[in-house]
Amino acid sequence: MLNGTTRITTQYVPQVSALKLAEALVALANGNGGRIVLGMDEEGHVAQTPAMDEIGEMLREAEGLCDPVVPTGDWDSIDVEGHGQVFALFVPRSRALHRTQGGGVLRHSPHGNERVRGVALTELLAAKQALRLEGPLPDAGREDLDPAVVSEFVERWEQRYQRKLGRTVDDLLLEMGALDRESGRPTLAGMLLFGQRPTDFLPQARLIFVKFSGTTPGSGPAVSGPAFGLPGYERRVDIAGPLPRLLEQAWQVAWDSMSVGAVVRGLQRQDVPEYPPFAVREALVNAVAHRDYAVTGKSIEVRMFSDRLEVISPGGLAGHMTVDNLVEEHYSRNPRLVEGLLQWGYIEGLGLGIDRMIEAMGEAGLGMPEFSARSHNFTLTLRNTRGPARLVTGAGVQDERRRKILQVVTLAGKANNGDLRKAIPGVSPETLRTDCELLIEQGLLVALGEKRWRYYQVPGDERD
Repeated sequence: MLNGTTRITTQYVPQVSALKLAEALVALANGNGGRIVLGMDEEGHVAQTPAMDEIGEMLREAEGLCDPVVPTGDWDSIDVEGHGQVFALFVPRSRALHRTQGGGVLRHSPHGNERVRGVALTELLAAKQALRLEGPLPDAGREDLDPAVVSEFVERWEQRYQRKLGRTVDDLLLEMGALDRESGRPTLAGMLLFGQRPTDFLPQARLIFVKFSGTTPGSGPAVSGPAFGLPGYERRVDIAGPLPRLLEQAWQVAWDSMSVGAVVRGLQRQDVPEYPPFAVREALVNAVAHRDYAVTGKSIEVRMFSDRLEVISPGGLAGHMTVDNLVEEHYSRNPRLVEGLLQWGYIEGLGLGIDRMIEAMGEAGLGMPEFSARSHNFTLTLRNTRGPARLVTGAGVQDERRRKILQVVTLAGKANNGDLRKAIPGVSPETLRTDCELLIEQGLLVALGEKRWRYYQVPGDERD
């Protein structure tokens, strides 16, 4: 095979025709790009060796079958013993969504070109928006990345994987998509993660924190100081910088602005912050990772009122996400940023942040986080009104679901994740696994086996 160990996606078109060429062009442009080898199959058998002028004419005909026209790169000729030459055409990844006349939207897969419909089409459209973060920045150079931030990231990477990097730092940045492979320049994602001044390239990449003394802007007494004595306006902080620094500063400002109460448990006095730290950190990380950076003129806003904390992220929900499926489904508008923040240690790979945010709020005796999605923004609200102490974990729906898990396991003697999904339909495997882990922590379940063979029992139940 011609592609050997390279990572370039290759499509083979043994019988060359304008339609087959158009399908290959669209499928590669809608994916990660690649190359098309004309006249040869995957096994290296040459079926047809059209002349270059014939291929040029066929390409023009194929372009007429693509909507919009697919941009193409360089041609390459390949010598095949006994057959002369075959030709390869390079197709870059495109920012547009392409379709063929009559064939619809196609995308390359290991099983051939597949037609994209429904939710997958919505996700592909959203992924095209994410390309804004992946392309090289024309006016940026490697020197625009902050050496101290990059160095700290490498240290965290080595701690995370418990080994030395074993390659150059730039190799790691290339793998992450922080540097462009062709030009070596920072990508927009790389600038957001490591740049000295990301707002020079993306002015909206900042966070504004405002604390109000009342329950609405303008209510409450005037407070002197940084807010200049405006009615109900206690504090305003404008935060910018690479995302790890932005998150750290935003968290510190939020923490400093929280009130702290106290409870007495036994003979010990314990401080209780206004909001659970995990819930606040998760809200900040979600906003930074999933905001729509294509929305100009809008920053992430964190508004702290006397009764609630609001985190407002520019842009609506991405892809197929809705307020109703936020807990069960996972989708990212900015996969490069999510991967980068995962490597930094700000995001967990299981996609259970919202589940655990709900748990943290419940354990603190607070209500469920509230979600509001509009076409132009997404708002997450945490309320600080405490009620009676909650049992097990937060909201009633979680308590009811875990009671059902215990009932299923007790009656059956043992159950795995698949058994629980059948007994409790409409709940994702990740959510059920999280529920079971919490029940294990509380001593109400035990787990036996590993991975796909893992099942749960009630402690002391020795049935086979």
